[in-house]
Amino acid sequence: MDKRGTYFSRPWLECTCRTLQQELGEGWTESIHPDDRARCLQECAAHFDARQPFEMVCRLRRHDGEYRWVLDRGVPRIAPDGNFAGYIGACTDITARRQAEDGLLASQRELRLLTGRLLEAQEVERRRIARELHDDLNQGLALLSIELDLLGQKPPASTREVASKMLALSSRVKELSSSVHDLSHQLHPSKLEHLGLVSAIRALSAELNHHHGLEVSFTHHDVPDSIPEATALCLYRIVQEALRNVVKHGGTDRVVVALGGGPDGIRLRVGDDGAGFDVASAHGNGGLGLVSMRERLNLVGGQMVIDSRPGGGTRIGVRIPLREPAEPVRAEFAVQLRESELVTSGLNGEQSQ
Repeated sequence: MDKRGTYFSRPWLECTCRTLQQELGEGWTESIHPDDRARCLQECAAHFDARQPFEMVCRLRRHDGEYRWVLDRGVPRIAPDGNFAGYIGACTDITARRQAEDGLLASQRELRLLTGRLLEAQEVERRRIARELHDDLNQGLALLSIELDLLGQKPPASTREVASKMLALSSRVKELSSSVHDLSHQLHPSKLEHLGLVSAIRALSAELNHHHGLEVSFTHHDVPDSIPEATALCLYRIVQEALRNVVKHGGTDRVVVALGGGPDGIRLRVGDDGAGFDVASAHGNGGLGLVSMRERLNLVGGQMVIDSRPGGGTRIGVRIPLREPAEPVRAEFAVQLRESELVTSGLNGEQSQ
């Protein structure tokens, strides 16, 4: 048998936008991507000679010139008298699935990178907390303990002097308490849990203004009273990371934060007129801040757009739906093949668009 095509159905011809005469013989192979053609023909020939079913993936040129990924399955045909009569095959457009798989692999690579960077960041954060506990809190408590011992060993003679000493010690205790509160707030924003997202962002803005002189113009409108915990935490952490970047790299003391609700979910905007950066370069270098933002959004089905350029400030736009997205619809087409003939027909009644 010559393994040449002798017939093609209308769906195949409509898909490739070629005539029957163009497809006969080996003409149909011209629609296969040049990088896939030799491999596909070799696999077809090997299974054909062995009379075995086959399954392979290749790229097929569509009528508009776009190459689509197709899954090609073939099974041998056996005539009533038991003789081998060729092959019947079916091709299905799997471009959407292939893109999803490629995206998944890219995400997995990024997650591995993120995991390593997060572990590194975790160790850095642990060292920072250890330093704060040792150099600030521990030293402060040790000094307070010494002063209390001295006060007990040599109490002042007058009541007024005792009161003055006690007030000074009370002030020290309050300072230590405030340091513990700030440290715990960095680890977990309790205001977010008890007062809600709007109050938590407002408190964060006030804190950055107090400690770093950053003027945060925060506005909000139509924010739902009830926001899923994961969504609220995601939005808070993105605001926190964005404002932290402004403090560290922005080169400006003003930033705008806007939070709003709508029929399509919750939207967040953070913008400044500072130093800006090259977005493409930041994504390529796998910056931990941007990667963690994207991964947090992936968990809640959100999207993020970043508009920035060196010297042109930075604008971050985030949208998170409050409803589960509908499942995407895949367009598929089927192709049927057979041996000395190559038959194609729309088994699923659809053509890939």
